Amino acid sequence: MRLHVAVGHGAPGWFHDEVHLPDAFAAHGIEATPLHWRDIPADGSPVLIRTAWDYSQDRDGFLAWLDALEDAGSQVVNDPATMRWNLDKRYMLELEAAGHAIVPTKVVDTLGDVVGHWDEAVAKPVVGGGAEGLHLVDGEDVCLVPVPGNRWGEARATGPWLVQPRLDMTGGEWSLFYFGGAYSHAVLKRPKAGDLRVQEEHGGTTQALMPPAEARRAADGLVAAHPCVQARVDGVMVDGAWVQEAYLKAITVRPAPDYDDQFGWSVAISGNTIVVDAPYEDSCSTAVVNGAGPYPDDDDCGNAGAAYV
Repeated sequence: MRLHVAVGHGAPGWFHDEVHLPDAFAAHGIEATPLHWRDIPADGSPVLIRTAWDYSQDRDGFLAWLDALEDAGSQVVNDPATMRWNLDKRYMLELEAAGHAIVPTKVVDTLGDVVGHWDEAVAKPVVGGGAEGLHLVDGEDVCLVPVPGNRWGEARATGPWLVQPRLDMTGGEWSLFYFGGAYSHAVLKRPKAGDLRVQEEHGGTTQALMPPAEARRAADGLVAAHPCVQARVDGVMVDGAWVQEAYLKAITVRPAPDYDDQFGWSVAISGNTIVVDAPYEDSCSTAVVNGAGPYPDDDDCGNAGAAYV
């Protein structure tokens, strides 16, 4: 079977994190060809929309292309109706109306209307991605966040705009991925120091991690309410909705060489349980110590080892 894969970067080809896809498709008898979305014909062939991130530079053209695919009977993933709905960030207000928690959001007509809602805010075009067109709002001041060398082109948005309070992004932004409605995995994206943008092209980092239970529950509910073939749910933890449950450190606090326990030599995680190794712990105790102590102070069994749970 032939499959067109819609991309949007300069030259047709696989993005850096897609290089494994050709072999994966071939294993299932699928010949997958990456093409810029403008070059994919509406000939009834199936289309997988992957990295068409320059759609915002030609919104009307992209929508017309979706219409043509639909008219030709092409199987499109995700389906054109979902793509049209998701293209405009005002869908966030629909999610809020349906009872899903979102970052407080207002929609204004022009960039001149973004002040006066929060002392510190961000404003972004309702159509766009990759932080293009992002503005910071401080009181009455509105400042464009530059995107030097933006490979998707300069933002062309003139409005409407989303306005949201500026959040502390040091804890990062979670992305949870679903395929066929089933949870697959999650990543935590963190901005570089002094920035609030989590995208890698702006210096952010991405790490595969187990998401907080609250994030998983919220994302599960959202995907169940809006089923589609592939979905990514982004969110942050705000105002104590998720708090750190434990701070792990070695019991002994005196410096090496007397107490060089190598706490953290290895770590194992399963669900909500974490085990941290201290291979050079000298205590002879075989007791299970729970809570804040008191702890045994017998260090006569050199490098006996210990595990903290």
